[in-house]
Amino acid sequence: MSFTPELIRNVAVLGHQGSGKTTLVESLAYKVGLISEKGSIEKKNTISDYLMDEKKKQLSISSSIVPLVYNDHKINLIDVPGNDDFIYETIGITRLIKGAILVIDASRGVQIGTVKHFNLLKKRGVPIFIYINKMDKENVNFTELYEEIVEKLDKKCVPFSYPIGRKENFDGFVNVVELKARKYNGVTCEDDEIYEDKRQIVFELHNRLCEAVATTDDALLEKFFSGEELSRDEIRQGLRKGVLEGELYPIIVGSAAKDIGINTLLTMLVDYLPSPADLKPYVATDEVGNEVEIKTEINSEASLYVFKNSYSSYQGLTSIFKVNSGVIKVGDEVYCPNNDKTYRIST
Repeated sequence: MSFTPELIRNVAVLGHQGSGKTTLVESLAYKVGLISEKGSIEKKNTISDYLMDEKKKQLSISSSIVPLVYNDHKINLIDVPGNDDFIYETIGITRLIKGAILVIDASRGVQIGTVKHFNLLKKRGVPIFIYINKMDKENVNFTELYEEIVEKLDKKCVPFSYPIGRKENFDGFVNVVELKARKYNGVTCEDDEIYEDKRQIVFELHNRLCEAVATTDDALLEKFFSGEELSRDEIRQGLRKGVLEGELYPIIVGSAAKDIGINTLLTMLVDYLPSPADLKPYVATDEVGNEVEIKTEINSEASLYVFKNSYSSYQGLTSIFKVNSGVIKVGDEVYCPNNDKTYRIST
């Protein structure tokens, strides 16, 4: 199955060590049918922590790519190590992607790694989704956690979902954008009514989102202040613009272990994050040293960006790359201006 650039999302999954990044990737892969059964770090059978050292230490030490297919879109997830010892992995990946999920452990709040990753992504202009994981843990107070996120990360962090219940009674969440509740029934999430005690805060948050959307367009602003409701498509397009321009950092709540918030997160990744076709042309250097613009188009001349090299005694040097334009096939030769050498694509 092939995908045009408009149907692709390249998304890094980052967060402080132990926040649940690998568990989230496992849950996302399970929801789209990539795997028939979820693995776990404790059982040493997750799809992204496959190296022997990762299984032994029960933590990610190398970035891994997990391609998902959801609603006719391809989402390339990149599970990035959270430990500072492997910060070079994070730095390399953030040059590559234009979308990220920053995972926060609800029981621990904003940690040092959370702040470091957020600032790095913000510096590189990467749109960020914040997934608050482990909302089902004890002693979780969403209001206090949200205030901490705004204080330590950015005031532009905005809830796109709001939790129902708390502590062990965490039942699910309300999609603030669409005003739909999703309740966990012990196995999966199903549609439900918004609890009466949550209606006021949910509608206030929804109104804030609509106001943020209205400020992106004069016609929408006039419509909003005249009391007319914005259409779902107008809201989606406005929020997407805000996310892409770094004016909004959506917050999603859930529990990766229980698959809460997973479908909503997948849908929002498709709706709000940029595709390669949305990106500005890359600036590269040709064989004679001249700068050239490379557009992300299938029909353009083939070009790629190597973002990781690894070496093993069995395979030798292996380079992992992102195709920026055109089509790359086995047997093709590509020129690298950095060292003035030509390489053959072998596998």
